[in-house]
Amino acid sequence: MGAQTQDDASAAAGPVRVRVDRDSHPDPADRVRAWREATSVSMDTAVEPGDLAAFAGSVGLHPVGPFLVVDLCLGPATLLRGQSVRAEWEHDHVIADCIVSGRMRGQIGGRAVDAGPGDCLMVDLKGGMDVRVVDGTRLLGLIMPRVVFEAATGEPGAVDGVVFAAASPAGAVLGGLLTSLAAQVDRLPDRAALALARAVVAVSAAFTVPTSVAAASGDPDRPPVALPTLAQLRRFIDREAARPELGIESLCAQFGLSRTMLYRVFAPAGGVAAVIRQRRAALAVDLLTGLDASGQTVAEVARASGFGTERSLRNALHELYGATPRTIMRDGLVAERRNEVSAAEIGRLFDDL
Repeated sequence: MGAQTQDDASAAAGPVRVRVDRDSHPDPADRVRAWREATSVSMDTAVEPGDLAAFAGSVGLHPVGPFLVVDLCLGPATLLRGQSVRAEWEHDHVIADCIVSGRMRGQIGGRAVDAGPGDCLMVDLKGGMDVRVVDGTRLLGLIMPRVVFEAATGEPGAVDGVVFAAASPAGAVLGGLLTSLAAQVDRLPDRAALALARAVVAVSAAFTVPTSVAAASGDPDRPPVALPTLAQLRRFIDREAARPELGIESLCAQFGLSRTMLYRVFAPAGGVAAVIRQRRAALAVDLLTGLDASGQTVAEVARASGFGTERSLRNALHELYGATPRTIMRDGLVAERRNEVSAAEIGRLFDDL
């Protein structure tokens, strides 16, 4: 096989489908719990007592380059994304959705939303949400990294809760692209699926940004600057975390970014330094729990994981894991909520974006 491009890198992850219904979880309370666990990476789900017996849901995620194609069915329930969920959400993405069936009423990103079959809407995974979905609601969508979307728009913009009516040109064109992509993604060659996903990005960006923005950007024939995706930046950090010199300056030099742009890309994740520190801590844990950990000193692990000093390593492990190097070497780490394979797989797909 030929070498993978960066856009094709996530294809190796493969699609993931989670289904919770009467067959998989006969007990309604277990059904809701399993759904919440599987989707907790991006939202909370509230189910009224009267809706409990009828509640069911499924979500399919199919990687296409730096994007995820989504097919979600749910109802009846209320979808919530409050401050606590947004604070824990490490990823920075925008979704273009098309409602195939059912209805959504409530607020997304502070905007009142009442959308039905054929309508398309934009959702910011960093924004607030409180919407009611009725039984049989099905959404087809594309999750795109914010940096990719904003490269297409030419500037940052608040798109959360923007709705394109089914009867409008925007709704008809975007809805057609999303439904075609979702229906054919399993059959399309990788390049064709990626081209269609990029078309969704371009069209959704064009409809959500006023034409005045394009006019103010200068030469209309000049192609937009290709910004690195958050995935590319994270993969670079993963590879280089052990190097003590890895930092803001080296990232800016490697990707041709200004410090301001780099800060903006990483702001939702707590900042560049925080992400580098987290990756180094994860590397240190791997070293400490490895088979040859008994032959290493803590100081050697600190240097091998990029921390440089034993004190820096200890502080990071205490803050991030509430553990010391010695306890990790002896007992390992017990992460909570790892018994839900579906939730772990969904989170892993987002990590690969």
